[in-house]
Amino acid sequence: MGETVMENRMKQKLLILLLAVALLFAPLAAFAADGDLIIPPFDASNFYGTEGMTWTVEEADVKTFAYMIDPGTKKMTIWFVLNRTSLSGTPSAQVNIKIPANKVSAIDMDMFTVIIEGPTTNRQVGTCGANDAEGYNTFISISKNDMNQFVLGTNNFYARGTAVLAFQ
Repeated sequence: MGETVMENRMKQKLLILLLAVALLFAPLAAFAADGDLIIPPFDASNFYGTEGMTWTVEEADVKTFAYMIDPGTKKMTIWFVLNRTSLSGTPSAQVNIKIPANKVSAIDMDMFTVIIEGPTTNRQVGTCGANDAEGYNTFISISKNDMNQFVLGTNNFYARGTAVLAFQ
């Protein structure tokens, strides 16, 4: 007997969830075509702090930074696992990751990220905005739920997350 449409959709959703979890915690291989996984070359300028705080991400800190584009639906999924990064300068409440492939978010969205500062694990919210006037639609913004400032330090800031966004 054939599967029902609902059973098939549930299997597809489970497969996507398993893929997202696997990609979040495992090293990745690069592919080049739309619809395939793409790992861009490392560029430190893709990661930056705000309001006088510097976020230093070195190539060795990047366990995962990859994305996949679905051109049919204009959706992009971005995975990042950044270990042992550093925060310096003036403490701020936000760090940013540039959306890859020069894509621009079409809508405001929220995503779940895990942020670790030193010995403390904080589950935090990252956002990607679509405010054209201020350029908020070109980066993923990561901040604490309480909007308190991050703790400065060397090799003690970790960020992990998955963002799914519609792009223009």
